[in-house]
Amino acid sequence: MVHIRSKDCYDETDSSSQLTPGFNTHLQVTLNSVIERIPGHRFHISLSSAEIPFTWYNVSAHLKSRQIELSSGTSLNLDEANYNIYELVAAITAAAFPYSATYDIKTNKVTLTNTDSTTRFINFASNDSKELSKMLGFDRLNREVTSGAFISSDGAVNLRPVHSMFLYSNLAASNVLTTTYGGNIENILDKIPLGNVDPLQVIAYDYYETAPFSTIITTDAVQSFEVSLRDQNGKLIQLNNARYELSLLIEQRLSYELEMDHPAHPYPAITRRKGEDKEEVDKKDKEEEPKKPPLTPSPPTIAPPLAPRPQPLGGSTIPILSSTPAAPTPVPTIKRPRIDEEQLQRQEMELDQAIMLAGIL
Repeated sequence: MVHIRSKDCYDETDSSSQLTPGFNTHLQVTLNSVIERIPGHRFHISLSSAEIPFTWYNVSAHLKSRQIELSSGTSLNLDEANYNIYELVAAITAAAFPYSATYDIKTNKVTLTNTDSTTRFINFASNDSKELSKMLGFDRLNREVTSGAFISSDGAVNLRPVHSMFLYSNLAASNVLTTTYGGNIENILDKIPLGNVDPLQVIAYDYYETAPFSTIITTDAVQSFEVSLRDQNGKLIQLNNARYELSLLIEQRLSYELEMDHPAHPYPAITRRKGEDKEEVDKKDKEEEPKKPPLTPSPPTIAPPLAPRPQPLGGSTIPILSSTPAAPTPVPTIKRPRIDEEQLQRQEMELDQAIMLAGIL
Protein backbone atom coordinates (compact mmCIF):
# COMPACT_ATOMS: atom_id res chain seq x y z
CA MET A 1 0.00 0.00 0.00
CA VAL A 2 1.32 3.45 -0.97
CA HIS A 3 -0.27 6.42 0.81
CA ILE A 4 0.12 9.73 -1.03
CA ARG A 5 -0.40 13.18 0.47
CA SER A 6 -0.46 15.95 -2.10
CA LYS A 7 1.46 18.36 0.12
CA ASP A 8 4.42 15.94 0.31
CA CYS A 9 4.96 15.84 -3.44
CA TYR A 10 5.90 19.48 -4.09
CA ASP A 11 6.89 22.70 -2.34
CA GLU A 12 3.65 24.51 -1.51
CA THR A 13 5.51 27.83 -1.29
CA ASP A 14 6.87 27.48 -4.83
CA SER A 15 4.37 26.84 -7.62
CA SER A 16 7.23 26.19 -10.04
CA SER A 17 7.93 22.95 -8.15
CA GLN A 18 4.65 21.56 -9.48
CA LEU A 19 4.80 19.47 -12.63
CA THR A 20 2.08 21.69 -14.10
CA PRO A 21 2.41 25.16 -12.53
CA GLY A 22 -0.79 26.24 -10.79
CA PHE A 23 -2.14 22.69 -10.46
CA ASN A 24 -1.50 20.46 -7.46
CA THR A 25 -3.38 17.63 -9.17
CA HIS A 26 -0.30 16.61 -11.16
CA LEU A 27 2.20 15.02 -8.78
CA GLN A 28 5.57 13.30 -8.88
CA VAL A 29 5.65 10.40 -6.40
CA THR A 30 9.10 9.11 -5.42
CA LEU A 31 9.57 6.19 -3.03
CA ASN A 32 12.74 5.70 -0.99
CA SER A 33 12.87 2.00 -1.82
CA VAL A 34 12.15 0.38 -5.15
CA ILE A 35 9.40 -2.20 -5.56
CA GLU A 36 10.83 -4.83 -7.88
CA ARG A 37 8.75 -7.26 -9.85
CA ILE A 38 8.98 -10.87 -8.74
CA PRO A 39 9.91 -13.14 -11.67
CA GLY A 40 6.81 -14.69 -13.15
CA HIS A 41 4.53 -12.02 -11.66
CA ARG A 42 2.90 -8.82 -12.88
CA PHE A 43 2.09 -5.56 -11.12
CA HIS A 44 -1.59 -4.88 -10.42
CA ILE A 45 -2.35 -1.36 -9.17
CA SER A 46 -5.72 -0.10 -7.94
CA LEU A 47 -7.02 2.89 -6.00
CA SER A 48 -7.81 1.77 -2.47
CA SER A 49 -9.17 5.06 -1.09
CA ALA A 50 -9.19 8.79 -1.76
CA GLU A 51 -10.24 11.97 0.04
CA ILE A 52 -10.56 14.92 -2.36
CA PRO A 53 -12.27 18.24 -1.56
CA PHE A 54 -14.74 19.63 -4.09
CA THR A 55 -13.06 23.02 -4.54
CA TRP A 56 -13.04 23.51 -8.31
CA TYR A 57 -15.37 26.03 -9.97
CA ASN A 58 -18.06 25.18 -12.48
CA VAL A 59 -17.55 28.61 -14.08
CA SER A 60 -13.84 29.06 -14.74
CA ALA A 61 -11.38 30.11 -17.39
CA HIS A 62 -9.64 26.73 -17.17
CA LEU A 63 -12.83 24.95 -18.25
CA LYS A 64 -13.70 27.74 -20.72
CA SER A 65 -17.09 28.07 -19.04
CA ARG A 66 -17.22 31.76 -18.15
CA GLN A 67 -17.82 33.49 -21.50
CA ILE A 68 -20.45 33.91 -24.20
CA GLU A 69 -19.18 35.82 -27.20
CA LEU A 70 -21.15 38.17 -29.42
CA SER A 71 -20.24 39.03 -32.99
CA SER A 72 -20.52 42.68 -31.98
CA GLY A 73 -21.07 44.43 -28.70
CA THR A 74 -20.06 43.44 -25.18
CA SER A 75 -19.57 39.73 -24.64
CA LEU A 76 -20.44 37.98 -21.39
CA ASN A 77 -17.49 37.40 -19.07
CA LEU A 78 -18.43 36.00 -15.65
CA ASP A 79 -16.30 35.87 -12.52
CA GLU A 80 -14.87 32.46 -11.61
CA ALA A 81 -16.98 30.81 -8.93
CA ASN A 82 -19.47 28.04 -8.21
CA TYR A 83 -22.93 29.14 -9.35
CA ASN A 84 -26.30 27.54 -8.96
CA ILE A 85 -28.80 28.20 -11.73
CA TYR A 86 -30.49 31.15 -9.99
CA GLU A 87 -27.19 32.83 -9.22
CA LEU A 88 -26.09 32.26 -12.80
CA VAL A 89 -29.14 33.83 -14.50
CA ALA A 90 -28.92 36.76 -12.07
CA ALA A 91 -25.25 37.29 -12.94
CA ILE A 92 -26.01 37.15 -16.69
CA THR A 93 -28.82 39.70 -16.36
CA ALA A 94 -26.73 42.04 -14.19
CA ALA A 95 -23.70 41.92 -16.49
CA ALA A 96 -22.96 44.47 -19.23
CA PHE A 97 -24.44 42.01 -21.69
CA PRO A 98 -27.35 42.92 -23.98
CA TYR A 99 -29.39 39.91 -22.85
CA SER A 100 -31.46 39.10 -19.80
CA ALA A 101 -31.78 35.55 -18.54
CA THR A 102 -34.63 33.66 -16.86
CA TYR A 103 -34.94 30.06 -15.72
CA ASP A 104 -37.95 27.74 -15.94
CA ILE A 105 -37.73 25.11 -13.22
CA LYS A 106 -40.44 22.95 -14.84
CA THR A 107 -38.61 22.52 -18.14
CA ASN A 108 -35.08 23.04 -16.75
CA LYS A 109 -34.36 25.55 -19.52
CA VAL A 110 -32.94 29.06 -19.73
CA THR A 111 -34.38 31.87 -21.86
CA LEU A 112 -32.17 34.70 -23.17
CA THR A 113 -33.96 37.88 -24.27
CA ASN A 114 -32.30 40.54 -26.44
CA THR A 115 -32.65 43.78 -24.49
CA ASP A 116 -30.78 45.84 -27.07
CA SER A 117 -32.29 47.89 -29.85
CA THR A 118 -30.39 46.03 -32.57
CA THR A 119 -30.05 42.45 -33.74
CA ARG A 120 -27.30 40.49 -32.00
CA PHE A 121 -25.47 37.33 -33.03
CA ILE A 122 -24.49 34.95 -30.24
CA ASN A 123 -21.42 32.86 -31.06
CA PHE A 124 -22.30 29.68 -29.18
CA ALA A 125 -19.90 27.72 -31.40
CA SER A 126 -16.73 29.63 -30.50
CA ASN A 127 -14.11 27.93 -28.34
CA ASP A 128 -14.63 30.39 -25.49
CA SER A 129 -18.43 30.10 -25.56
CA LYS A 130 -19.21 26.46 -26.20
CA GLU A 131 -18.77 25.18 -22.62
CA LEU A 132 -21.01 27.77 -20.95
CA SER A 133 -23.55 27.49 -23.76
CA LYS A 134 -23.65 23.72 -23.21
CA MET A 135 -24.13 24.21 -19.47
CA LEU A 136 -27.10 26.48 -20.22
CA GLY A 137 -28.56 23.87 -22.57
CA PHE A 138 -27.88 25.60 -25.90
CA ASP A 139 -26.52 23.75 -28.91
CA ARG A 140 -23.10 24.85 -30.09
CA LEU A 141 -24.46 26.81 -33.03
CA ASN A 142 -24.35 30.55 -33.69
CA ARG A 143 -27.74 32.19 -33.23
CA GLU A 144 -29.26 35.46 -34.47
CA VAL A 145 -31.65 37.23 -32.10
CA THR A 146 -33.53 40.35 -33.14
CA SER A 147 -34.31 43.20 -30.78
CA GLY A 148 -36.83 42.15 -28.13
CA ALA A 149 -36.82 38.52 -29.27
CA PHE A 150 -35.71 35.59 -27.16
CA ILE A 151 -34.28 32.10 -27.48
CA SER A 152 -34.64 29.16 -25.09
CA SER A 153 -32.38 26.23 -24.33
CA ASP A 154 -32.32 23.42 -26.85
CA GLY A 155 -31.61 20.86 -24.15
CA ALA A 156 -31.52 20.70 -20.36
CA VAL A 157 -29.45 22.85 -18.04
CA ASN A 158 -26.45 21.05 -16.51
CA LEU A 159 -24.13 23.14 -14.38
CA ARG A 160 -21.63 20.35 -13.79
CA PRO A 161 -18.95 20.55 -16.47
CA VAL A 162 -16.92 18.05 -14.41
CA HIS A 163 -19.09 14.98 -13.85
CA SER A 164 -16.41 12.30 -13.47
CA MET A 165 -12.81 12.13 -12.30
CA PHE A 166 -10.03 9.78 -13.41
CA LEU A 167 -6.72 8.96 -11.77
CA TYR A 168 -3.98 8.90 -14.43
CA SER A 169 -0.35 7.83 -14.16
CA ASN A 170 2.67 7.58 -16.43
CA LEU A 171 3.03 3.87 -15.68
CA ALA A 172 2.43 1.77 -18.77
CA ALA A 173 -1.03 0.24 -18.42
CA SER A 174 -2.06 -2.69 -20.59
CA ASN A 175 -5.74 -3.35 -19.86
CA VAL A 176 -7.54 0.04 -19.82
CA LEU A 177 -9.34 1.13 -23.00
CA THR A 178 -11.32 4.33 -23.57
CA THR A 179 -13.50 5.70 -26.36
CA THR A 180 -11.83 9.11 -26.17
CA TYR A 181 -9.16 8.36 -28.75
CA GLY A 182 -10.78 5.58 -30.71
CA GLY A 183 -10.49 2.81 -28.14
CA ASN A 184 -6.79 3.16 -27.43
CA ILE A 185 -5.09 2.07 -24.22
CA GLU A 186 -4.69 4.86 -21.67
CA ASN A 187 -2.70 4.97 -18.45
CA ILE A 188 -5.73 5.22 -16.16
CA LEU A 189 -5.49 3.63 -12.74
CA ASP A 190 -9.09 4.12 -11.66
CA LYS A 191 -12.24 6.23 -11.93
CA ILE A 192 -13.52 8.25 -8.97
CA PRO A 193 -17.31 8.71 -9.05
CA LEU A 194 -18.55 12.10 -7.88
CA GLY A 195 -22.08 11.06 -6.94
CA ASN A 196 -24.16 13.56 -4.98
CA VAL A 197 -21.22 15.56 -3.66
CA ASP A 198 -21.76 19.32 -3.63
CA PRO A 199 -19.15 22.09 -3.73
CA LEU A 200 -17.07 22.51 -0.56
CA GLN A 201 -17.75 18.90 0.44
CA VAL A 202 -15.18 16.08 0.47
CA ILE A 203 -15.26 13.27 -2.07
CA ALA A 204 -14.58 10.10 -0.06
CA TYR A 205 -13.83 7.15 -2.33
CA ASP A 206 -13.54 3.52 -1.21
CA TYR A 207 -12.62 0.53 -3.34
CA TYR A 208 -16.03 -1.13 -2.94
CA GLU A 209 -17.80 1.76 -4.69
CA THR A 210 -16.80 0.39 -8.10
CA ALA A 211 -16.44 -3.04 -9.63
CA PRO A 212 -13.32 -4.95 -8.53
CA PHE A 213 -10.62 -3.99 -11.00
CA SER A 214 -6.87 -3.48 -11.07
CA THR A 215 -4.67 -1.95 -13.75
CA ILE A 216 -1.94 -4.24 -15.07
CA ILE A 217 1.38 -2.41 -15.30
CA THR A 218 4.03 -3.61 -17.73
CA THR A 219 7.16 -2.59 -15.87
CA ASP A 220 9.87 -4.37 -13.89
CA ALA A 221 10.06 -1.91 -10.99
CA VAL A 222 8.09 0.87 -9.34
CA GLN A 223 9.82 3.71 -7.52
CA SER A 224 9.20 7.07 -9.19
CA PHE A 225 6.02 7.80 -11.12
CA GLU A 226 3.48 10.52 -11.85
CA VAL A 227 -0.19 10.67 -10.93
CA SER A 228 -2.79 13.21 -11.99
CA LEU A 229 -6.49 13.89 -11.44
CA ARG A 230 -8.32 14.67 -14.68
CA ASP A 231 -11.92 15.10 -15.79
CA GLN A 232 -13.79 13.15 -18.46
CA ASN A 233 -12.14 15.29 -21.16
CA GLY A 234 -8.61 14.67 -19.91
CA LYS A 235 -8.24 18.15 -18.36
CA LEU A 236 -6.49 18.54 -15.04
CA ILE A 237 -8.80 19.21 -12.10
CA GLN A 238 -8.22 22.67 -10.64
CA LEU A 239 -8.54 22.22 -6.86
CA ASN A 240 -7.19 25.71 -6.20
CA ASN A 241 -4.32 24.19 -4.17
CA ALA A 242 -6.61 22.32 -1.76
CA ARG A 243 -4.84 19.32 -0.23
CA TYR A 244 -5.98 15.76 -0.85
CA GLU A 245 -4.91 12.16 -0.16
CA LEU A 246 -4.72 8.97 -2.21
CA SER A 247 -3.94 5.36 -1.31
CA LEU A 248 -2.69 2.97 -3.99
CA LEU A 249 -2.72 -0.80 -3.60
CA ILE A 250 0.22 -2.36 -5.46
CA GLU A 251 0.01 -6.14 -5.81
CA GLN A 252 2.16 -8.72 -7.56
CA ARG A 253 0.08 -11.54 -8.98
CA LEU A 254 1.30 -14.75 -10.51
CA SER A 255 1.21 -14.76 -14.29
CA TYR A 256 0.02 -17.93 -16.04
CA GLU A 257 1.40 -17.16 -19.48
CA LEU A 258 3.27 -20.03 -21.12
CA GLU A 259 6.02 -17.94 -22.66
CA MET A 260 7.97 -15.85 -20.14
CA ASP A 261 11.57 -15.17 -19.32
CA HIS A 262 11.06 -16.60 -15.82
CA PRO A 263 8.10 -18.96 -15.85
CA ALA A 264 6.31 -19.48 -12.56
CA HIS A 265 3.49 -21.64 -13.80
CA PRO A 266 2.03 -23.95 -11.15
CA TYR A 267 2.38 -26.81 -13.65
CA PRO A 268 5.79 -26.24 -15.25
CA ALA A 269 5.58 -29.50 -17.16
CA ILE A 270 3.17 -27.94 -19.64
CA THR A 271 5.30 -24.86 -20.28
CA ARG A 272 7.52 -24.61 -23.34
CA ARG A 273 10.72 -22.79 -24.03
CA LYS A 274 10.46 -19.31 -25.42
CA GLY A 275 10.63 -19.23 -29.21
CA GLU A 276 9.27 -22.73 -29.75
CA ASP A 277 5.93 -23.09 -31.41
CA LYS A 278 3.41 -25.76 -30.57
CA GLU A 279 4.11 -27.92 -33.64
CA GLU A 280 7.81 -28.22 -32.79
CA VAL A 281 7.04 -29.17 -29.20
CA ASP A 282 4.51 -31.81 -30.30
CA LYS A 283 7.04 -33.25 -32.76
CA LYS A 284 9.73 -33.51 -30.07
CA ASP A 285 7.29 -35.13 -27.67
CA LYS A 286 6.43 -37.79 -30.25
CA GLU A 287 10.10 -38.49 -30.92
CA GLU A 288 10.83 -38.86 -27.20
CA GLU A 289 8.00 -41.31 -26.60
CA PRO A 290 9.33 -44.89 -25.99
CA LYS A 291 8.46 -47.32 -28.75
CA LYS A 292 6.25 -50.21 -27.70
CA PRO A 293 7.12 -53.79 -28.89
CA PRO A 294 4.84 -55.18 -31.61
CA LEU A 295 1.99 -57.30 -30.42
CA THR A 296 2.10 -61.06 -31.39
CA PRO A 297 -1.23 -62.81 -31.86
CA SER A 298 -1.96 -65.46 -29.22
CA PRO A 299 -3.55 -68.84 -30.20
CA PRO A 300 -7.29 -68.99 -29.70
CA THR A 301 -8.49 -70.78 -26.58
CA ILE A 302 -11.28 -73.39 -26.80
CA ALA A 303 -13.57 -73.63 -23.81
CA PRO A 304 -14.23 -77.22 -22.50
CA PRO A 305 -17.73 -78.63 -23.09
CA LEU A 306 -20.18 -78.15 -20.27
CA ALA A 307 -21.18 -81.22 -18.25
CA PRO A 308 -24.84 -82.27 -18.45
CA ARG A 309 -27.05 -81.01 -15.66
CA PRO A 310 -27.73 -83.76 -13.06
CA GLN A 311 -31.30 -85.03 -12.79
CA PRO A 312 -32.96 -86.01 -9.49
CA LEU A 313 -33.32 -89.70 -8.61
CA GLY A 314 -36.59 -91.55 -9.01
CA GLY A 315 -37.58 -89.70 -12.12
CA SER A 316 -39.03 -86.77 -10.15
CA THR A 317 -38.73 -83.31 -11.51
CA ILE A 318 -37.39 -80.21 -9.79
CA PRO A 319 -40.26 -77.98 -8.70
CA ILE A 320 -40.41 -74.61 -10.38
CA LEU A 321 -41.18 -71.70 -8.12
CA SER A 322 -43.92 -69.44 -9.34
CA SER A 323 -43.30 -65.73 -9.55
CA THR A 324 -46.99 -64.96 -9.04
CA PRO A 325 -47.52 -63.43 -5.56
CA ALA A 326 -49.92 -65.18 -3.20
CA ALA A 327 -53.27 -63.64 -2.44
CA PRO A 328 -53.32 -61.57 0.79
CA THR A 329 -54.87 -63.20 3.87
CA PRO A 330 -57.80 -61.17 5.21
CA VAL A 331 -57.40 -59.86 8.78
CA PRO A 332 -60.57 -59.89 10.91
CA THR A 333 -61.71 -56.51 12.19
CA ILE A 334 -62.45 -56.31 15.92
CA LYS A 335 -64.92 -53.61 16.84
CA ARG A 336 -64.66 -51.79 20.15
CA PRO A 337 -67.72 -52.19 22.43
CA ARG A 338 -69.95 -49.17 22.30
CA ILE A 339 -70.41 -47.28 25.57
CA ASP A 340 -74.05 -46.63 26.33
CA GLU A 341 -75.45 -43.58 28.14
CA GLU A 342 -75.87 -45.35 31.50
CA GLN A 343 -72.27 -46.53 31.58
CA LEU A 344 -71.04 -43.03 30.70
CA GLN A 345 -72.97 -41.48 33.61
CA ARG A 346 -71.57 -44.12 35.98
CA GLN A 347 -68.00 -43.24 34.93
CA GLU A 348 -68.64 -39.53 35.50
CA MET A 349 -69.97 -40.20 39.03
CA GLU A 350 -66.92 -42.29 39.87
CA LEU A 351 -64.65 -39.51 38.58
CA ASP A 352 -66.44 -36.88 40.72
CA GLN A 353 -66.14 -39.06 43.82
CA ALA A 354 -62.44 -39.55 43.19
CA ILE A 355 -61.92 -35.79 42.88
CA MET A 356 -63.81 -35.10 46.14
CA LEU A 357 -61.81 -37.76 47.96
CA ALA A 358 -58.56 -36.27 46.68
CA GLY A 359 -59.63 -32.85 47.97
CA ILE A 360 -60.41 -34.20 51.46
CA LEU A 361 -57.06 -35.97 51.72
